Amino acid sequence: MTGFRLTGISQGSSYGDDVENDTNYPIVRLTSNQSVQYARTTNWTPGISKPGDTKLSSVQVTLPRGFKPGLYRVAVIANGMASREVWAYLADNNNYVQPNYDVQPNEVTLRDDALNNSVLITQQSGKLVVQGLAGTLIGDPDNNARSVTFNTSNPSITANFSNTGNNRLSLTGVSSPAVNVLFGPGNDACSILFSTITSLIADGGLGTDTLTVFGSKVTQQQSSNFP
Repeated sequence: MTGFRLTGISQGSSYGDDVENDTNYPIVRLTSNQSVQYARTTNWTPGISKPGDTKLSSVQVTLPRGFKPGLYRVAVIANGMASREVWAYLADNNNYVQPNYDVQPNEVTLRDDALNNSVLITQQSGKLVVQGLAGTLIGDPDNNARSVTFNTSNPSITANFSNTGNNRLSLTGVSSPAVNVLFGPGNDACSILFSTITSLIADGGLGTDTLTVFGSKVTQQQSSNFP
């Protein structure tokens, strides 16, 4: 999971060099129509944040025992304070998305298999990171890779998720001259957060699809087959 200030702005309390009571371990709350569940996190990067910090941080989330795939409202809680909820489709089966990078014309392309896939694309330190979420593997079903990093900045991005399945694609903090998203017959969702995109073309295909653009600058946008 990636976001802003996931570990809060205070570690907790301390007394000299004797006692240190850290309380900012992030907890993930998963709310559906049937239940409220909580997931543990590990590998927090970076640690403590400061007010107004816009640097992306990340945590690894372990889904609770007995977790059932589905659509959830997800929030992160640190020091008892919860973030705003976001919708996410979470699955526990291993699917895969094949990424390719073409130096000329500086384009990253993604193609999915026929199952449910969830992919997050971020841009960090001049590199593009493609990360599989909720059991989605990146590259090949045999190598168990969860992410791939391309040594490129400001690439064009084409996501061809036209196979069957309910797919989730999220772009966060990405700068790109052109983003093209093609969905298939499933119930798909695309979210573009805090990104700068010159041209956005998105086709929802068949099914019930959603397109969310938040905190982003999109110069030209052409979308079809979204409500």
